[in-house]
Amino acid sequence: MSIRTLMFDFDGTLHQTMLIYQEAFAEVCRWVRENGTPTRDYPPEEITQFLGVNLDEMWRKFQPTFTKEQRWAGAKQLGTYLDKRLCTGQAQLYPGTEQALSALKEEGYNLVLLSNCRIDYYQTARKRFQMDRWFSAYYCSEAYDGIPKQEIFRAIAAEQPGAFVMIGDRAGDLKVSEVHGLKSIGCLYGYGSREELKSATVFADSVSDIPALCRKLEQM
Repeated sequence: MSIRTLMFDFDGTLHQTMLIYQEAFAEVCRWVRENGTPTRDYPPEEITQFLGVNLDEMWRKFQPTFTKEQRWAGAKQLGTYLDKRLCTGQAQLYPGTEQALSALKEEGYNLVLLSNCRIDYYQTARKRFQMDRWFSAYYCSEAYDGIPKQEIFRAIAAEQPGAFVMIGDRAGDLKVSEVHGLKSIGCLYGYGSREELKSATVFADSVSDIPALCRKLEQM
């Protein structure tokens, strides 16, 4: 069966998230301290571990003593800081993203977004980057009560045409392919290591590689 739908992660796959995340994370660290929980400041190389993962998982790693209510309050606070920066020129897609997505659209692929983000965040990004030029549907974690992407995929499979390819930069993205037997593209230019992405069918060194890799996957 030929590939019909490409599922894209957003942060670290299309969006250079650290351009806005580093400052927003520093702000949320201050917020955590102001609310009575000691926490240290994190250098950039440690902050990336929190990018692109499930929100509940991220907060369990960052503040393991927090209750579920505290984790979601923190996620909302961090989201407020990120949304503010998404609206500015500080937020940028990776170089070549617009050209790559336009090429895929012109080749007839159906593009959907599958992200561990909040609804407000993806809506802000959708407007900021005019993403409706490329994407036919958006699936975000908050809309599905924070369940993992491999579970959200069931909704995608019911609504979108197959066959499917998952494109992302973290292990949680590739878990979709592992669980459901799909082909995948591991984005080495993002925030996950080659070891983390070792189950990918093929690898992209830049977003500009993705159209050619999709054509390659058609032959595999």
